[in-house]
Amino acid sequence: MIGREQVRTAAAMAGRCPGRALRLGAAALLALPLVLLVRPASAVAATQPVSVTVAGNFQGELGCHGDWDAGCSATQLTYDPADDVWQRTWILPAGQWEYKVTLNGSWDENYGASATLNGPNISLNLDAVTTVTFYYDHTTHWITDSRNSVIATAPGNFQSELGCTGDWDPSCLRSWLEDPDGNGIYQFSTDAIPAGAYEAKVAINESWDESYGSGGVPGGANISFTVPANATVTFCRSPRRPERRRRSRRMRRIRRRPGSRSRSGTA
Repeated sequence: MIGREQVRTAAAMAGRCPGRALRLGAAALLALPLVLLVRPASAVAATQPVSVTVAGNFQGELGCHGDWDAGCSATQLTYDPADDVWQRTWILPAGQWEYKVTLNGSWDENYGASATLNGPNISLNLDAVTTVTFYYDHTTHWITDSRNSVIATAPGNFQSELGCTGDWDPSCLRSWLEDPDGNGIYQFSTDAIPAGAYEAKVAINESWDESYGSGGVPGGANISFTVPANATVTFCRSPRRPERRRRSRRMRRIRRRPGSRSRSGTA
């Protein structure tokens, strides 16, 4: 028998969110299926590093003495205890840039693409001067930026249970949907939501300027969901099937059957 965790993993590998899900929509994306996996609560807070540095070939542009400097304070991220995420924003010139993240001013522990220890560099290609925000989550070791990734959160009336200062806060990254493996599926799991009935949406770029609700409608109605006791709740935002594929399937369905005659003119 395949366990629930295995099913969820298989679905993610197939480029979609797992089945039992409440979906919050986004324009070109199906957003936020909500998967309820019942198991005992087991969350353990990650011990934060002393410092987190974005090290790359653009550090000289930001005031460092050189590039790929693991200890340069000019490119250190700032830990936000309210969000439980390291982050910082810079203005970068146009260029073909690469970077990783280093912990505690050393290359001894560093993370690259796909949140991998000693992983490959992350590419950041900018055609013009651009404001870029970098994010690092020490729980998942995901390092990303606002150009390479969609910054999606799940605001709702449950966020205060996660440690946010209030509910319906699109800027609280404690309900941040992440995509460490880069397959386009953004997920967030928590076992901190007590049993009860709740509502949620998906918000983009930590703001209500762009949000999606029921059926993927921009600014649409809240999505209602119910959490049983001792449940791990997984929010998942997955790619929508391309319109061309849906249209081609419709065309196949309306093709004439073999041997049928076409009609023209009026009866």
